[in-house]
Amino acid sequence: MEYNTVIKNDQDLDIQRKSSKIILAKKDSLVPRSPKKKRIGNRKLVEMLLKEKGPVVDIRASGPFDFLPNYKNPCWREVNGSSVITRCLPYFFSIGCSKCGTTYLWNLLSKHPEIADTLKETGHYINGRRLMGEPLGFYLDWFMSGVEDIVATKDANGYHSTIMGDGNPAMMYNNLRWKLDPANDPASLEPRYTNADTIFDLNPKAKIIAILRDPVTRLISEYTYFEKDQNKSAALFHDRVVRKTQEFRECTKDHTARYCAYKPEEGQEEMCGRIHIGLYAVHLKEFYRVFPQEQVLVLSMESCSRDYAPCLQRAFNFLDLGPVNNNTIRQYIETTTKVNKGKTSVSVWNSTKQLLKDFYKPYNEELRMILGSEFHYN
Repeated sequence: MEYNTVIKNDQDLDIQRKSSKIILAKKDSLVPRSPKKKRIGNRKLVEMLLKEKGPVVDIRASGPFDFLPNYKNPCWREVNGSSVITRCLPYFFSIGCSKCGTTYLWNLLSKHPEIADTLKETGHYINGRRLMGEPLGFYLDWFMSGVEDIVATKDANGYHSTIMGDGNPAMMYNNLRWKLDPANDPASLEPRYTNADTIFDLNPKAKIIAILRDPVTRLISEYTYFEKDQNKSAALFHDRVVRKTQEFRECTKDHTARYCAYKPEEGQEEMCGRIHIGLYAVHLKEFYRVFPQEQVLVLSMESCSRDYAPCLQRAFNFLDLGPVNNNTIRQYIETTTKVNKGKTSVSVWNSTKQLLKDFYKPYNEELRMILGSEFHYN
């Protein structure tokens, strides 16, 4: 079947997402919430949790799951008291990268009739909450509305072709709490088991989608978006870039780039100066280490921005979805609003950009060797 003009508009998606949030809010209201505390650095948090944490979820012990043969999405039956319910894991994972247009891509993908409406970000379960004692059920509950879509939609032969995904953009790069994972030795310098392994153990046939942009413009976009308007300045950004690049270079004198990218770091300001996120080759090698190449799709934000129609068609084909004609894809694009832009931009100094270009140069070259000339950011 070719899909012509069946379009899920942004309002419909918002209603569905809000309904999912309401379900979760009701569930969470049964658990008393502690008052908000000042955010602490990842290193201190890891040290604290290593001493005081509850039982960490070992994903390796969660499966294997008895996936239902008449479902395209990985689903299974689970006994819940006196009833039997359907549980599902994501068919695909949109792993990032942060500030590379992940939300826009997610909203476009969600327009396809065979992709269930779910929340984009799942509480950072893969890279965070499971390492703080949240059970797998917490993660599965995020997909309740999507499961309803999957179960309700089937063809004349009883086959359920609808799928759903997880769009947490930190899954690609955020392995800062790897010491908490029982699959790793906290005394080791580097992790043996990362987010890529976690996803593989949940669903070995998962499809992985990443979208990248020039790491220099990505970092500038991140600073523009996360830094408070009253604090934004070209001088402050330059000082932060100088300090962060120097710290990373010092680290790589004695360690690998992988060690330096995944070592716990302190400080809130990291949200506005996370240079390690742009080491795309380091992060993607984790997924190519675990998944076959045909299960990983990497898109270029720059290429997609020039013409999103072929980019979206590639993603639909990669997910083995029903065909959509070009006119309908154009309608998807025209009816989807770009979001998550910073409120106040900063005129970054040319010297700052050059400093970042020089820093990323060897990592960009490694990325080009892996992915080809489309990702030649140098």
